[in-house]
Amino acid sequence: HAAALDWDGVPKTTIWNFQSGTCHEWVERAVKANLRAARAAREAEDDLAEAEHHEEVARAVAQKAQNVMLQAQQDAIRNTLQSPSVTPLLRFCSNLAKVLNDDPSHAKEADTLEFRKYCQGFFEELRSMLEAPEVHGNRTEQKLYDSPPQEFQREPRWSSITPTFHPPVVNLDHR
Repeated sequence: HAAALDWDGVPKTTIWNFQSGTCHEWVERAVKANLRAARAAREAEDDLAEAEHHEEVARAVAQKAQNVMLQAQQDAIRNTLQSPSVTPLLRFCSNLAKVLNDDPSHAKEADTLEFRKYCQGFFEELRSMLEAPEVHGNRTEQKLYDSPPQEFQREPRWSSITPTFHPPVVNLDHR
């Protein structure tokens, strides 16, 4: 039966004594080595062509994903700014800013402060939706209500139950 071959087709068990080798043996070994080298070069070229194809596909997919993200962002901006529930709030908050720029004496009034807080929160939420539409979606089905919450929550609500943590049991005996 045939002897096992290593990765490039040379028998593993055969050790050739190069000092006692004849010219014919040298030529035969050189021809076989040349054929193995040519085969390896062809395989390397095939692998390179395949890698170039995969790189081209990856670039095309990345470009397509970038186009989808850009389209999602444009859709989010358009849908958000044209939403019937957002348009009146945008108009109100813009008018409030214009009024306060024209007459800043009203800026410290209690009612005005509440409106300013509401508009600031509204604009921050709107900005987060426009900057990361992949997180928020287009939100066209959601409603933004005209009336702000009556009471502004200053402190977070903490759970009355305090969790207890125990370290895991570790067995260090490695016998």
